[in-house]
Amino acid sequence: MEKKYKGGLCSHGKVKEDKLNKGILISFEGISGVGKTYFRNDLEKYYVTNPNIVFQKEIMDENHQEIQRKIFDILSSTGSKFFDMGKPITETALLAAKAAHKEETIVRTTLEQGKSIVSDRYVDSICVYQALMLVKKYGGDSFQYANKIFNILRQFCTVPSTTFLFKDHFNKCIERAEKRDKDKYSSDEITLLRDVEKLYESFTELHKSRYKIVDLSGLTTQDAKELLINEINKTIERSNKIE
Repeated sequence: MEKKYKGGLCSHGKVKEDKLNKGILISFEGISGVGKTYFRNDLEKYYVTNPNIVFQKEIMDENHQEIQRKIFDILSSTGSKFFDMGKPITETALLAAKAAHKEETIVRTTLEQGKSIVSDRYVDSICVYQALMLVKKYGGDSFQYANKIFNILRQFCTVPSTTFLFKDHFNKCIERAEKRDKDKYSSDEITLLRDVEKLYESFTELHKSRYKIVDLSGLTTQDAKELLINEINKTIERSNKIE
């Protein structure tokens, strides 16, 4: 049964914590311009005195090192906002390799130290965006592609204990993204983001045990921040009790 929370957040069920890790992984998902990065940055400032919560940036904002720098340079070589090189299988493999490298060098170590991670995007973004790139090139069902990618990634990467899916008015998201990127989105890019929004809804339903929807359309920025803080604290506290 779907649970409703005051302030626009709803949870579809209980969160299943990963008992293998001392810390937990929490991720933020949603279309470009929805506000994930804004809240990630704001929450990092709020938790600055808490050494047990580590904030992870999304791929565009990361300080890429070593192998990750090489992979990012390849992916971004065409200048596409969505790493579209016209070879979606290769792009998916490169993004998976980047995620796996981060898992081995940062994520596992951090969680084993008992620290929790709040990540601006994680494996779900690869599944959703790349599924649509595969459909664009080869046709097929985006939902099936997303699930196939997820089933591969889950073997090597930590699946988030809780994923917050941010939602807002679509046109407002596009306006924010264009202002941030200082670039007008093409009709094809806007169509892609509409499809991303739809696919996230289907993907959320499949993984409803860990997804929480944050509807920003009826919230003030402060209310949304307080809601996220409350939910993050509860998720971490619940994990500690399970351990």
